[in-house]
Amino acid sequence: HPDVVFDVLKIDVEGHEFNCVKGMSTMADARIPVRFIQLERQKTDMYKDIKADEIDELLKDMGFVLTREIRHGFAKYYERIYTNTRVS
Repeated sequence: HPDVVFDVLKIDVEGHEFNCVKGMSTMADARIPVRFIQLERQKTDMYKDIKADEIDELLKDMGFVLTREIRHGFAKYYERIYTNTRVS
């Protein structure tokens, strides 16, 4: 239904975030009916090649802006919240 808008899309795919976001960017003119995307980022050796800058650029091209970063208290990861500027 064209009027359906989802509030949050949580992306936690253990290092495959770039492929996930890239797939979303190829959807019909990248108009994603989601208000917020919550994306996990890790700073461990296991996730050296996560293409963080490329992910941010793809999200920006789709109309998402980084609005919040929440760091985990004792682990080397954090959540990034992006807001869709194309959805009201």
